Amino acid sequence: MACRLEWEKKKADDLKGVIKVAKNSKKLQDARLKNLRACYGKAKQIDLAQIEAEINDIEDNRVQVPVIPRLWTQDVTSEKTGMRLSENHERLSNFSAEGGIFDIISGGRYNNKVPNLDVYLQAHAGYSVRVDRAGRDRGSFFLDKPTFTFGLSPQPYDLKRCG
Repeated sequence: MACRLEWEKKKADDLKGVIKVAKNSKKLQDARLKNLRACYGKAKQIDLAQIEAEINDIEDNRVQVPVIPRLWTQDVTSEKTGMRLSENHERLSNFSAEGGIFDIISGGRYNNKVPNLDVYLQAHAGYSVRVDRAGRDRGSFFLDKPTFTFGLSPQPYDLKRCG
């Protein structure tokens, strides 16, 4: 476990400056787009094509903020697991000395007792996953051949409780 943590920390340190610059560039692009879109509605007909071309150019060259690679997770919802898989080249694992993931998967912790197993089952088997959801944290993600691994050692009580 220590090697994984050290690797993730090193990657985070290596990417810190790159992420800072990318986030700043993205904010500047967002501000410019907001300004251009506001101007578009008030612009004269002769200027519309130029404004639209600049908007399209910025959209086509959007800065992508790098994501720090993650090798494993622990306390994570099914939706976030799918998003993490998408961000992490379709590879992820869940390691825990406890059985909290059973509460999450069964819907007992975050999902009003509604189980959400799909992403775990499909990713564990290496099947494609396609999710399209609206909402703040529930964007779309597409996984062609994900790999998800569980490494758990829950207490016997947790296993009996899950039945």
